[in-house]
Amino acid sequence: MAAYKLLTHDDYRTTRWSGGTTTELAIFPRDAVYADRNFLWRVSSALVEDEASDFTPLPDYDRLIATLEGSITLRHNGGGPIPLQPYQVHAFDGGAQTACTGSCRDFNLILRKGRAEGSLKAVRLPETQDLSLFPGTDAPKEPSIHPLPLSPDYEETLIYCAEGCCVIKDAQGLEQPLQAGQALHAVKGLQAAGVLPRQGLPIQAVPQGHRLGVPVVQTRQDLFHQRQKRIFGIRPGHSVRGFLFFNKLPGKAAKVKLLPPGIRKDKIQGLSL
Repeated sequence: MAAYKLLTHDDYRTTRWSGGTTTELAIFPRDAVYADRNFLWRVSSALVEDEASDFTPLPDYDRLIATLEGSITLRHNGGGPIPLQPYQVHAFDGGAQTACTGSCRDFNLILRKGRAEGSLKAVRLPETQDLSLFPGTDAPKEPSIHPLPLSPDYEETLIYCAEGCCVIKDAQGLEQPLQAGQALHAVKGLQAAGVLPRQGLPIQAVPQGHRLGVPVVQTRQDLFHQRQKRIFGIRPGHSVRGFLFFNKLPGKAAKVKLLPPGIRKDKIQGLSL
């Protein structure tokens, strides 16, 4: 499975935070440091050990969280209680003052505002049911398989085995077992990894007396470049006639101007992105 990277405990980084410990599973850029806040996205699993704790404020980021073991209650900016049960995903602003009551093991996705997008889906299955990941929504309906639709447009996909044990089989028939605590990271997207829309990516549970729990993360970054291509209809491998002007000043919005041939410069208005 050359398009995937197996992540084990040796690849993770564990540090302490005010309410317990957090284990970093993946970060982008790869050499980014969480404490420096120079990352575009980060996937982690934390132990919330204190019965009452405050989340670290991250005003430049959006956050998604799901508990894997235990239940907690969150309050944002002094608002009402938000109870979270295992495998229930909750999205919130990283800049909010977030108070947490209860202890748990959770799973987190942190995204830089305006620079990265992502999704977090978490499923917990009976022992008699398998899981299959499908690009888009065109998934066959089979009682023994739980289909999990994913976006084919995201650049990276990370499959984490939170509990139980499973075997993932790719389109070439190669198998990769995943033990609890291990992850499989497709760094070039599902299509590049050979995941076909109708076939999907089968994830077969291995009966060991435990239910299968799997959070799945998808991410993409460099959003400005993608917006630029959408605005001007520029596709990979294609060119555009004219001149593209870009200017970014500190503290200012990015300005883009497209000057096609034959159009006077004073007739072109800049775009704020």
